[in-house]
This record gives sequence, structure tokens and C-alpha cells, in this order.
Amino acid sequence: MALLADQPTLIDLGRLQEGGSLVIGRVGDIVIDEPYVSRSHCRLTRKDGEILIDDLDSLNGTYIDGKRIQGPTHLRSGSGLTIGLMRCIRLGDRLEYAQAGRVTLEARLLRKDIGPRFSQRIRALTRWKALEFLPLLHDVDLSIPPNQLVAIVGGSGAGKSTLMKALTGFQPATSGRVLLNGVDFYEHLPRLRPAIGYVPQDDIVHEQLTVWQVLWYASLLRLPPDTDDAERRRRVTEVIGELRLDHRIDARVQTLSGGERKRVSVGVEMINRPAILFLDEPTSGLDPGFEREFVESLRSLASNGRIVVMVTHSPQATIECDLVLFLAKGGYLVYEGTPKSALAHFGVESIAEAYSIVQGNPKAWGNKRPLAAASQSFEQGVEQVASSLGAPLKRPAAHWQYAALLRRNWTLAINNPLTFLVQAVFLPCAIGWTLGKNFGFDGLSNPFQAAKGTALLFFTLIFVTLIGVFSASKEIVKEWPIVRRERTINLRLGPYLLAKLTLLLGTSGLQCLLLLLYLSAFVPLPNGVSFGAFWLTLMLCSSAGVVLGLIASALARDVDQAPLWAIGLMIPNLLLCGLVAGLPSSPLVPTWWGLAGLGNLLGQNDKLFASEYVQPEIIMQLTNSNFAIPVEACWAHLVALMVLLFTILYCSCLLRELKQE
Repeated sequence: MALLADQPTLIDLGRLQEGGSLVIGRVGDIVIDEPYVSRSHCRLTRKDGEILIDDLDSLNGTYIDGKRIQGPTHLRSGSGLTIGLMRCIRLGDRLEYAQAGRVTLEARLLRKDIGPRFSQRIRALTRWKALEFLPLLHDVDLSIPPNQLVAIVGGSGAGKSTLMKALTGFQPATSGRVLLNGVDFYEHLPRLRPAIGYVPQDDIVHEQLTVWQVLWYASLLRLPPDTDDAERRRRVTEVIGELRLDHRIDARVQTLSGGERKRVSVGVEMINRPAILFLDEPTSGLDPGFEREFVESLRSLASNGRIVVMVTHSPQATIECDLVLFLAKGGYLVYEGTPKSALAHFGVESIAEAYSIVQGNPKAWGNKRPLAAASQSFEQGVEQVASSLGAPLKRPAAHWQYAALLRRNWTLAINNPLTFLVQAVFLPCAIGWTLGKNFGFDGLSNPFQAAKGTALLFFTLIFVTLIGVFSASKEIVKEWPIVRRERTINLRLGPYLLAKLTLLLGTSGLQCLLLLLYLSAFVPLPNGVSFGAFWLTLMLCSSAGVVLGLIASALARDVDQAPLWAIGLMIPNLLLCGLVAGLPSSPLVPTWWGLAGLGNLLGQNDKLFASEYVQPEIIMQLTNSNFAIPVEACWAHLVALMVLLFTILYCSCLLRELKQE
């Protein structure tokens, strides 16, 4: 980040003796307590009167004037040094640097247009006036210094949320620039996005977890992998203290009040120390007492160099802020200044009265507003600052994220034991008992016994596949807002899906084991049939159903729509498995291969053809000849089908992301 001239931190290189060294990192001689800095990040050494710097295998590297160093490199006077999100400058025997939290935020001529997605050529050919683009933001200029609690206010349709999304980079403006300490935010988005924290209007936390668990798992995902448990605990404790949640540390989120829940959402963003924190209508639904307490906690967060920006409709919250940005219909910024000065500017006695005044002629009020003063960082020029930023920050390794997400999924499951027991234990036992009481595997004493055994295989496979589909059908859609936010920070999609799949497959294996134990208690397996092979076939078929359920969850618009997608994906497994008279079969559905494997394992072809009472054409209709396929080949095809379905799942999640951008 660019150097802030108002409060530099000085590091005296004069104390570095010839042959001596200083380690810079989160732990070392020079401490930079910032999450994108490694514990031991780099080393300064004086050799022959020169200052050399060497990277210590840090995660995000060390950069001099924008170039990553490889081995000991001279740090000359005037050179820019970038460590994580920290930019330092050597001035003689001083190394001056600015903490990433101390930034200024500026917007220059921000404009956001909305209109139909037609090319200019098509619009010119049609000449339809209806295709004109509608401005949501109109040339917004603003400048926010550090240590500010800022309120974005205005009537409905004024563009408050649009401005916030433009400033955060989630939905960039059509034209204009956003500057962080003079650096173009859009141009260097991958590098600077970790400096931004965003709390949407809806809570983005798992309600089944406790306050400590929410923040602990956030620290696992957001802090560097070289952070030890003691350091994580210290950071989580600091955040809990900052947000005044010490007395609710072991309470589940679902038991918290509205204000406390919102503070937990803020805490998730505070784990990695963002420079700027954005909140979308955080005071909505809070009573005046909780609202005041919440705003006070935001003010304390802004007191150490951060900028805290919130969209609000509350006059009380607006008055308590340091700076007010007032938007009018059409996206005009009609006022930027203190709340007290706003009353004089609009000639009113309360902020609420200003809403009706500016709606009459927003453009005129926009022309009257005081112009934002450009910060020193902007006047110094953007190019010099941006040239030393370095490459985008690296994300933690995939296996690290997978392990953290798997632990979080397990905690979510055991925090809701009743649902887990019903789904993983009671349901398969009940199905196994029901099937065992009404069907049998063996025996040809009557003309229907062999066909009855085939029907048992059919119902067993359908049930295990159905359980797999529906147990996973809400897993992604119910926490997608959380996933989206984590994706913007550093979350990889592959580890997230694999962690979700691992726990579901483990549950699926337990379900199939209990179902088969109950089933075999009533109907013993025929001699020579392996219990393990039978279980593996059921488990693979159920696992394919789990992936189908996750696909349904990824395609569903909301939680209520997920069961409909699950039913739609389950129907082909029912109709095309090969045992529905009058319908064709298809090896593209998991139940076809599951039925083929179990039929081969039990020798159903031999049993059916051995019956003198069952006609061959009926046998062919029942089996479609797939009982002749070796069970090992069926396992291989089920695994291949799962890989194909997982690829479809991955693409479905990417498509969901693109549609919501």
C-alpha cells in the first residue's frame, strides 16, 4: 500500500550492524501484524555497508519496486518494498512503512449504467428509444480519510447499494475509478481485494455453530497456513473483545439477538484485518437500544485507522457517524460531509426531512454540494504507487482448505445431532427392516420367488440412491451466500466441494451398512455372496446419488426449489434402471449399474432361468441382460460415472457464480 504521510512508522536501519540481520514478519525483530505476512517473511542484512533483503520462503513473496526477489537483493534508498499488503520505502537509514489498515478511499467520476445487453450496432440498427441505458450512479466523486465511520443514506432507488458494490468491486462501475491510497482498485483487484471486508444485509454465518466456532473456522480459512493455534486463538479473542461478545462466546448463533448476530457477521470479516469494512443496512430490524450499541461497536472499529462504511435508513445511526454521503434518485451524490453540517446544507432540523427535499430536483442539489478534496496520495500520482504493489496474493494450499472445511462440516453435523441420527441411523434401519420383512433373496419353491428377489434388489437400490440424493439436495444452496463471500477472499471451489462430498459419502457408507445389517438379519445373504461386495455396490450407488443431490443443490435458486430439482434428477434413476416394464433402460443412470452389479453378485440370471414357471421373454424384460456384467466392471463404471457427475457439479457451481455476478 502507499505510504501515508500523516502517521509513518519508522524503522531505524542504523541499529543494523555490519554482518547483522533483522527478521521481518508476524513474529521477528520487526513485527508486521498483518495476515498476508508470513511468520518469518524476509531478512534484512548489512553487508559491506549495503542493505540486502532476502525472502524467507514466504507465502506471498517479497517485492522491490514491483518485482519479486529471488535471493539476496540490494535495497537502495528510495526503493519501494512490498510485504503482503504493506508497502515500505527506504529513505537513507530509515525504513518507513504504513499499516495496511491505514488507507484513504476515493472515487473519481463513478458512473454505473444499466440497460439491455445488446451491442451498440444492434441498438443503432433498431433505434429503439427503450434501449437507452439508465444511469444508476451519476459521476460520483468522494474522498474518505482514515478513522471514519461513514453512512451512505438516501431514498429508495437512490443507488446506495449500487455505490457500495461499486466501491467494493463486486459490481464495478461502468466508468470511473476507485482509489485506495491512490492505487486504482479495479486495475489491481486481485491484489487489493483482501483489504476489503463486506457484510451483506443477511447474516453470512452458520447458525448451528457457536460464536467461537464461527470465528475459529473463519481464522482457519482466512489466516495464513503458517499461523499456529496460539496465534489464531489470540486473534479470535481480540475480535470477540472488539465486538463486545465476550459474554456470548459459547452461545450458538441461532440463540443470539439481532444485534449480536450482526456483530458475529462483522467479526468474520475482521479476522483478517481488512483496511475498509462495508456493511449493507446493518441496523435494519434492530431496536433503538441495540442499534446504538451496534453503531458504537462500529465506531470503535474505525478508531484504529480503518474506514467503516454502512448503508443505513436510520436517522439515529446517521447522526452518530463521522461522515455522511447523501444520494438522491438517479445516483446523484448531493452531499458529502459531517451530519451536523448536513442540517445546515439542506436547511432542515433533522436528517429525515432532507429525504423529501432532495427528491424534487436531485441534479440541482448535486451541483450545490461541496466538492471532495483530493487526498495527498492521489495528488502524488497513481503510477508511482501502483508500480511497487507486486503480484496478487496467494491463496492457502488446497489440502489446507479441504481439511479446515471438513472439520467445519463435521462440527455442523454434530451440533445438530437429532437430524444426523434420523438421517444416518433411523432412516436406513427402518428401510432395512421394512424390506427384510417383505422380501427374500433366495429360494425357487414357487414361480415368483426369483422375481421377488430381483424386486428386492430394485427397491434397495432405489432407496439408497434416494437417500443420497435428498440428503445432499440442500447442502450447497443453503450456505451459498457464505460460500460466495469466502470465494471472494481466498476459497477454492474444489476443496469446498470435496470436503462437502467427503462427509456426505461417509454418512452414505454408514447408511448402507446399517440398512444391509438390518436387511440381512431378516433375509440372510445366499451362501458365497460377500457382505463387503454387496455393501460396496450399495455404497457406490448411494454415493452417485449424493453427487446428484449436490448438483440439484447447485442448480436450485433457493432452498425451497432444491427438492424439486432432486425429484427431477431421481426420476430417471427410477424409470431407466431396467426393471420398469415397457420402458427402455440406460447405463447413464447409477441405478442401472448398481442393479447389474447386485444381480450378478447374487446370480439372479441363473435363478430366473432355472425357474420352469417364468417365461424367457419375461426374464429378459426384467433383467435387460445386465445381470451378466461382472460386478467389478459395475464398480468401475459407477466410479467413472461419479467422476463425470462431479465435473458437472463443479461446472454448475461456476455457472451459478457467473449468473450472480
